[in-house]
Amino acid sequence: MNLKKTTLNSLTDRINYALQLTGTKKADLARSINVKPQVIQFLCSGATQSSRFTFEIATTLGLNTG
Repeated sequence: MNLKKTTLNSLTDRINYALQLTGTKKADLARSINVKPQVIQFLCSGATQSSRFTFEIATTLGLNTG
């Protein structure tokens, strides 16, 4: 993923970008928000637009939610 020319249209795009930017592994993120790794894998592999875990993911990765 090219960090300079990345379009972040979906939640999937934003999560993948944030994981790459922070160097966080999907399994570590899953553990941090107390979900199965398959949840994070699903969110990272489609064109997901929303999730009930969005706030927890952003908080865990240290991202601004506002």
